[in-house]
Amino acid sequence: FATTPRERDAVFRFRHRVLGRRRGREMGYTASNGRLLEELDVDSDLLAAFGSGNVVHATIRLEDFEAACTRRGLGFTEPTQETISSRGPASFSSRLLVDPGQNVHLTVRILASLVTSGARRGIQRDYCSMSKSDEPLRTRLGYRESDLPVDVGGRFRLMVLPLPQPKVQDDQAVSARSSLWRGIRRRGSGRP
Repeated sequence: FATTPRERDAVFRFRHRVLGRRRGREMGYTASNGRLLEELDVDSDLLAAFGSGNVVHATIRLEDFEAACTRRGLGFTEPTQETISSRGPASFSSRLLVDPGQNVHLTVRILASLVTSGARRGIQRDYCSMSKSDEPLRTRLGYRESDLPVDVGGRFRLMVLPLPQPKVQDDQAVSARSSLWRGIRRRGSGRP
């Protein structure tokens, strides 16, 4: 994660380097001093692939799902008794950008990092928006059309990916494993 001001600045400069000022503005960014910024970057996590010298090669923005819907003005089309939060913690990923000069597998690796880091943080699902013109990369990775009744105004489809949940170990398995290691250590200590 790009957490320090210097790391986040590297992400904003990377956007400008890859997209350029004109294309960045067309995509809704604000160009400022060799950086491309967006209001949605505030209070969002930026996952980035760093190379040597603090150079960014890929990035994706992560937000809390409910906050992302509120910030984008997405409403629910029908009243639902099951709230979003009752389905468990969810994230909303957006603005995936990969340096075209890098290895093609970097896109898959940064999305795999999104999945593993989300699962470690207890996130159960990742949502993303996909326009009809987007390359179906996320579909190949397992994203499917969401069943949430969210009004997106026909602009894009809301996609979801269930994240793997960390395995919870029961006390008996942990106890058996620790006694096994104690036995191995005792046997090994008697050898010259």
